[in-house]
Amino acid sequence: MTEFPIDLSSGGGLTSSNGAAVQARSTGGLGQLEELLWKCRALKSALSESVGADFELVVRNEYVWYQVGWPNAATIEPIRAAEEFASAINERFDPRNTAYVRCGPGEYLVIVPVANITRQDSALLGKVSADDPVLLKRLVEVVVQHHAERARLELSQAEAESFMRQVTVDFEELTWLRNLSTYIELCEVHNAVTEVAAATLPSLCTLIGAETIALIPSDFVAGTNSAARTYVIGESTVRSSGYREIVKKYCSAAVNQPVVRNLGFGEGVDQCNAEIRNLILTRVGRSEHQFGWLLAINKIPPRTDEFGQKFHNAQGYNDSEFGTFEAGMVSAAAVLLGSHARNVASFEEQKELFLGMVKALVNSIDAKDPYTCGHSERVAHMARCLAEELQQPAEECEQIYMAGLLHDIGKIGIPDSVLLKPSGLNDDELATIKRHPEMGAAIVEHLPQLGYALPGIMHHHESFDGRGYPAGLRGEDIPWSARILAVPDAYDAMTSNRPYRAGMTAERAENILREGAGRQWDARVVEAFLRRVKNMHVICGNAAKTAAVAALKESEKPSNDALSSSLSPFDGSGERRSPEPLMPA
Repeated sequence: MTEFPIDLSSGGGLTSSNGAAVQARSTGGLGQLEELLWKCRALKSALSESVGADFELVVRNEYVWYQVGWPNAATIEPIRAAEEFASAINERFDPRNTAYVRCGPGEYLVIVPVANITRQDSALLGKVSADDPVLLKRLVEVVVQHHAERARLELSQAEAESFMRQVTVDFEELTWLRNLSTYIELCEVHNAVTEVAAATLPSLCTLIGAETIALIPSDFVAGTNSAARTYVIGESTVRSSGYREIVKKYCSAAVNQPVVRNLGFGEGVDQCNAEIRNLILTRVGRSEHQFGWLLAINKIPPRTDEFGQKFHNAQGYNDSEFGTFEAGMVSAAAVLLGSHARNVASFEEQKELFLGMVKALVNSIDAKDPYTCGHSERVAHMARCLAEELQQPAEECEQIYMAGLLHDIGKIGIPDSVLLKPSGLNDDELATIKRHPEMGAAIVEHLPQLGYALPGIMHHHESFDGRGYPAGLRGEDIPWSARILAVPDAYDAMTSNRPYRAGMTAERAENILREGAGRQWDARVVEAFLRRVKNMHVICGNAAKTAAVAALKESEKPSNDALSSSLSPFDGSGERRSPEPLMPA
C-alpha cells in the first residue's frame, strides 16, 4: 500500500468550508448528479457497512473537488482543505483504482472511483480507522469487486430483459404478419372494409403499442358523405373533427409513405388536440382508388426504472416514440385494407354492370306489354322484402331478388300473338305460355354464376297442393325460393291492370292470398307477406293502382255482373285460362 506523504490529520477532511453553495450546473447538471447519486448508493452503503465509516460522493470540476449533498444533489459545496490537500488528491486520484492516504495513526482516507456519467472525475471518499492497512485494502477491494460484479450482473439482466422484450415484439410481429394470410381470407368482396378492419386493427394496436387506431374514410374528411363514420380502435379523447383536421394537415405528405410525428421532432405533434403526443398517418388505397386514411395515435408510455429512466429496446431507440417498426406495421395494414377496398369497389362496379344488363334484358320483355311493365322488378323487390321477413341470410335475400328479376325471362320466347292476346287463351295457347318457366331455366342455365336462380325460375308457378306447373310439385318438394317468389308474383299479377281485366284492389288480393294459404301457397310465406303488406303496398304503388281502377269503373259505369263477365278468369298466378271460377282452385 502506497501512502500519501502529507499528513492530513490537521485538515479536517470532508467538511464544507464556508458554506458557500455552488450551482449544480457547474459540475454537469442536477439531473446527471442525481443519477450518479442513485447509481453509487449501493456501493456507498456496502462500504460504510463493511469498514464502519461514512462515505461521501465528490466530483471534480477542473482542479476543484466538490462534495455532493446526500441524498439529493440540489447544491454542492467545495471541500475545505489546505492547498496541498487539493493538489495531493488531484495527484493521487486514479479513475481505475482505489487509492489510500494515511491521515494519521490508524486513520486512512479511502478514495474509491465511481462511474463517471457526468464526464468529470467522481469518487466516494471515506475516513476509515484501521489497525491493519493490508486488511483494510483487501476488504475494500472485495467490496468494490463484489459491487462491480453485481453491477455487471444487473446490467446483463437488464440487457436480457431488453432483448427478451425485443424478441417478444419480433415474435408478435411475425405472428401478426402470418395472420395476414388469415385476414386475407376475410377479404371476400361480400365483407365490408370495416369488417376486415375489425379483425385486423385490434391486434395491430397491441403490436405497435398505440392507444388508438382510427380508420378514417375519405368521404368523412371531405365532408361529402354525412353517413361516413370514423372506425376507432381503443380509447381516444380526439373529437371527430380532430381526425379530419389531422388528415387534412398531413395527407399530402402521407400519400406515398407513412408520416410519423413524435413530440420534440421538427414541428412536433399536431396542435389540434393537446393530448396527442405522437402519431402515424398513412393512406388506405390502391392505385387511383382512395378509400381513406389509417391513423395511429399516442405510443403507450413505456415502463421506467427506479430512477425514472425509460427503458430502451434492444436497438437503443426510445420506446415512447413511434419508429420505423410501427410505421411499417401500420403501412402493411393499410395495404391490406386498401387492396380489399379496391376489390370491393371493383366487385360493386361489376355487380352494378351485371345487374344493369339483367334489368335491360327484363325490361325488353316488359316493354312488349305496357300493362306488365315493371312487373319483374316489383316481384324482385317484394321477394327480397319477404325473404328478409323470413330471416333468410343477407346473401340469400340478394339471390332471391335476382331470381325475381329473372323469373319471367322465359317469356322472351313466347310469341307475341299469345303473350299479348287481349282475350282469354285456348288450351293450346295456355300450354304455350306455361312453357315459359322451362324456357327461362334453359336460358339461365348457361350462366353458371346464376345457377342459384334456377329453382325459382323453374318452379315459381308450382302450387302447394300439387296442381301447379311445370312439374306438379307438392308442398315441401317445391324449392324454398320458388315458394317465396310465388306469393309476390301472384299478388302483383292480381293487382295489375291487364287488357282483358282490371286489377283487383289490394284488399281483395290479400283476401285471396289468405284463402289460398296452405292450398296454393305456402302458409308461412303468406303470413310473412301479410306482416309486411305495408311495404308491399309501397313497392307496388297500390294506392295509385286502386285510384286508376276506381276511375275506370266510374267512367265505364258497368254493373257488377258486367264487370265480372268482362274479367278473364284468373288462377291467382297471373295466367289466363278458359272460363273457370274466379277464385283460385
